[in-house]
Amino acid sequence: MKRHALWLVLILAGMFCFWPQTTAAAPLDAPTANPLATCDPEGTQSNGAKYLICVPSNWNGTLLIYAHGYIAPDEPIANVVTLPDGTSIVDALQFFGYGFATSSYSRNGLAVLDGIESLIDLVSIFRQQRGEPSRIYLIGVSQGGLVATLAAERRPDVFDGGVALCGPYGDFQRQADYYVDTRVVFDYFFPDLLLPFGGSAVDIPNELFVNWSSVYSDTVKPALLDPNNRAKVDQLLAVTAIPVPDDQIAGIVDAIEDVLWYNVKGTNDAVTTLGGQPFGNQDRVYTGSTDDDALNQQVARFTADPAALTEIAVNYQAGGYLQVPLVTLHTTRDPVVPYQQVDRYRERVNAQGRSAFYDAIGVDVFGHCNFQPLQALDALRRLEALDRNLPDFEFHEVYLPTIKNE
Repeated sequence: MKRHALWLVLILAGMFCFWPQTTAAAPLDAPTANPLATCDPEGTQSNGAKYLICVPSNWNGTLLIYAHGYIAPDEPIANVVTLPDGTSIVDALQFFGYGFATSSYSRNGLAVLDGIESLIDLVSIFRQQRGEPSRIYLIGVSQGGLVATLAAERRPDVFDGGVALCGPYGDFQRQADYYVDTRVVFDYFFPDLLLPFGGSAVDIPNELFVNWSSVYSDTVKPALLDPNNRAKVDQLLAVTAIPVPDDQIAGIVDAIEDVLWYNVKGTNDAVTTLGGQPFGNQDRVYTGSTDDDALNQQVARFTADPAALTEIAVNYQAGGYLQVPLVTLHTTRDPVVPYQQVDRYRERVNAQGRSAFYDAIGVDVFGHCNFQPLQALDALRRLEALDRNLPDFEFHEVYLPTIKNE
């Protein structure tokens, strides 16, 4: 799993697992010795996804549905409910009293629509097995943040609200462009690193896809760390506007790698899922280098497939018309999903006249989903407060995209 995919689990687990540490006797309502005691055996959904349902003995009636982040297409499909050190999310659920359910989805990669379908089905499974929750909230991280946002917008008959963390909910098309823009500018400044593998920024050769980890560590990272290349690195950052830590070259290099990872690991899958290549930069003017004329004359140019653009516009762009509350939590210097996603989503919500349903939390730190446990917990508390204070109203007709048969 991608490093940041693991961080997505860390954020959720951190949100649920924060309680004071003590050497005294454990409180009466502390987690039991068996962290999986409240989890049912893993099940399989009709679409092949794996699901897990966990309900503590002190269940408060609220069900939290977890929408996981992006997982590379070549990773195995599986639920992830433990941290790398073995800590279980379920421990904290027993402490806070929330019910928990999650789905692996039926596929990895760009699985936004599959994720929505899988989580709606998961709610039905939960109701059949455990009864009706008092409230059902979505919590989604990174790509799961878009899953949670779209599901909250389009299925208010199923979900009572959502928390979307560090996701591309403001403008998915711009997010897709961001990854490829970074790659084409990278190839301009460093043409000898990735282009020799063949393919292009919108057509990733299998050798590069499979061996990305070693290619990065053996070829890309040393070149970016070379002091002789610092001027090119600085220009790359200026043109692409990748948020970086304060002049820490190691962190800067890691931020560049994080964005390139999504291009290398996600492009081919996205093209297949979207029914075409969605990136076009024929009219784009790049600025920020020491010679923008040369950059714009020589940078690789591509034309997007209309079918892919339409697919994104219809099925992947959030509209901002909220009928249930939504809270977003985003770091202001996120190199993977830039904070501008929050600004654009707020504009959409305001244009729809639904600002009463939306609350945005910005955390002024560097990193993708780089939150402290209490900050994530605050987002959930704000969601609950919004939900309590909203006026009664009638739901409008909802819409759910049709999932393509693959």
